[in-house]
Amino acid sequence: MEHILYWLWLTTKYGVTPSKIKVLLEYFKTVEEIYFSKNFNNIYGLSDKIKSSLADKDLSKAEKILEQTAKLNQKILVYDSESYPQILKNISSPPYVLYIQGKVLELDRVLTIGVVGTRNSSEYGRVVTDRICRELAQCGAVTVGGLARGIDTVGAWATLDVGGVAVGVVGSGLDIVYPSENVELVKVITEKGCIISEYAPGTPPVRNHFPARNRIIAGLSRGILVTEAPEKSGALITAKYALENSAKSIIVSASCFFAATCGVSIISKIDMIGSICTLISRGALISMVVVITMLPAFLMVFDKIICKTTKRTRHADIKY
Repeated sequence: MEHILYWLWLTTKYGVTPSKIKVLLEYFKTVEEIYFSKNFNNIYGLSDKIKSSLADKDLSKAEKILEQTAKLNQKILVYDSESYPQILKNISSPPYVLYIQGKVLELDRVLTIGVVGTRNSSEYGRVVTDRICRELAQCGAVTVGGLARGIDTVGAWATLDVGGVAVGVVGSGLDIVYPSENVELVKVITEKGCIISEYAPGTPPVRNHFPARNRIIAGLSRGILVTEAPEKSGALITAKYALENSAKSIIVSASCFFAATCGVSIISKIDMIGSICTLISRGALISMVVVITMLPAFLMVFDKIICKTTKRTRHADIKY
């Protein structure tokens, strides 16, 4: 238990961001070494305020967080825990503490697909997202989203409606449901899946938490479904993170006939139906960016991509 306390102490220190922790671990190797160290002068990039904060060894805040999580029936995964997802360790700035409500899933052993998109979706966008997520879930994939209004919520409910497993990643403490209308969604997700946050209980959903949350969605996902993402949207931030991670893929479902969704063109790599068919004929796994327009025929092709991909990578024997 002390080991977890040291991680809670470190991750709640002033100015100690994941990037700073990465630097500290390169020097000290373990969180215990960081905690018991009295000298941080030789570590590059630490301000005097951060050094002063690290010199304070008071564990009372960490102990309070541990007590809160126990009362809320939450779980804590720390970076060096055996249960911590290896896939998430591969990103440039991993969260070093994860708070979890629900099941601790073996996310390294399943096909995980991120589902993100606009909050102001069209009927087309909702229908396409619903259909794709249902088929992915039926083939054994786990969907990962941010539980925002719009596409994130559509994808989660579609997954759950067919008995699938969904994961929500939020930008607040797990005791705060945002948006508030998703209280029931959170409850249903945690029956078979989980809600994940890097923020301690009581942390409000402030603006800068959401881009940080998006890197976790991308990090947990082996592929990303982006629906109708406007330029400069959080969905495109997630897509950018996914592209930066090795062995990541993006599937874009959108219509560029409307300005509100033209942001997806920024990450489009394949926009020709002939190119998609060529990839299918070669038995390609999901390893491309695909733009699906409003033409119904494209959905038929997309179905084939989904089936070829998930049948090869599903893990139906995983117990949740």
